[in-house]
Amino acid sequence: MWNELTAASWSPRGSSEPAALRDVLSTRFATVPEPLVQFLANTQGAVSPDGTTWFLNAADYAGASQSAFAWNAWKLLSLEAAEHGTEPEFEEVTVVARSIEALSTDVEAAFARTAAVTDVARLLFGNAAG
Repeated sequence: MWNELTAASWSPRGSSEPAALRDVLSTRFATVPEPLVQFLANTQGAVSPDGTTWFLNAADYAGASQSAFAWNAWKLLSLEAAEHGTEPEFEEVTVVARSIEALSTDVEAAFARTAAVTDVARLLFGNAAG
């Protein structure tokens, strides 16, 4: 996935010490594909060219990062808005899956195909990935 990120002008940074991420993710999500866990565990960060999109990393999920946003910031903002009877105002988005479980299934299927890395990159980053 590193080559596809770089080809799409992302800036991935590797981690010298892989994080123990499986336990942290399993408390939050029903399923997460092992290749994605391994990618996140070995990544300090990956940021889009315009700096507006990024992968969460082990420190984010553990609540130990210096990020201005919690790993579940969108959920917290949505819950707060719902308590006040409003909708949160977010930037325009592109839906890539209807749920984390659906995304997990799509990522697992992409990894199972011959061109797995390219398929996953296209799923996550669109046609700019290859």
